[in-house]
Amino acid sequence: MPFLKRVVKEAPPTVVRGRKVQRCGQRHTVYWVNGDQYRGEWLHDKKHGKGTNVWKKNGTVYDGDWLHGKRDGFGTMCKMDPESKEHTRGSGAFFYSDSAYYEGEWHENQRSGWGRMYYDNGDMYEGQWLHDAPHGQGMLLLANKNRYEGGWKEGKKHGPGKFYFLDKGQLYEGVWMKGVAKCGAVTDFRREEAPSPTMYPLPKVQGNMVIPSLRFGGAVLRAVVILRLKDTGSDPATCCTALDRGAPAKSRAGSAGSPGDGVRGVGRKRHVSATAGAHGTGDALG
Repeated sequence: MPFLKRVVKEAPPTVVRGRKVQRCGQRHTVYWVNGDQYRGEWLHDKKHGKGTNVWKKNGTVYDGDWLHGKRDGFGTMCKMDPESKEHTRGSGAFFYSDSAYYEGEWHENQRSGWGRMYYDNGDMYEGQWLHDAPHGQGMLLLANKNRYEGGWKEGKKHGPGKFYFLDKGQLYEGVWMKGVAKCGAVTDFRREEAPSPTMYPLPKVQGNMVIPSLRFGGAVLRAVVILRLKDTGSDPATCCTALDRGAPAKSRAGSAGSPGDGVRGVGRKRHVSATAGAHGTGDALG
């Protein structure tokens, strides 16, 4: 009977023609009107998988992984030198200038994952990246051989970390927030090997004291303050009471921008170890 027949609905002709022309799988070289070309794998009419793309305007060549039409994963980017008209090649590297280049992982045309970046001023960063900026754990090696090891967030130092002042033979260990050192301690580190060490070594540990809380930057942290005293003329109990009540920045350990400020200013050394509160992990250049 007619009403019992199964009606098969066909897709409109435009949809059928669109499906036929969609590129999917391995294809030969595809050329665009501006001269660009791509040879590799496709998925739903987008570059997906392994492939090589050549940009005619600047002569750049990318050979590697693609995801939904964008560079994603491991690949090699070759940029033509405008003077020699030749490609400078490197394994997974992108050259910004003659001395600045990046080698590592990419995601959606941005530096993401693990990578190493060399800068024009001689600095070098190696570690985790996210959205084209250091983010996570990484190391920044300065041109003068001083280095920072620790957390980064959105291109700035953030979280626990260590800064080695090898030129002066000192080590700052503490917590950063948005590129600013908040609390920590300075100790001598290979002072005898430093090219320009400080005039006097730092005093030795003479006593410990625990305080209930430390307030800075709107956050309350549980902390342990280790008082390293050499001049016995100061009262540790009075100093810690003033610090817990919100003493001026000059008397707080590591509250100034420079790791050394606030430590030498009161004639003693404090070590603040945060055990809870507002310190996260992240990465970024300061």
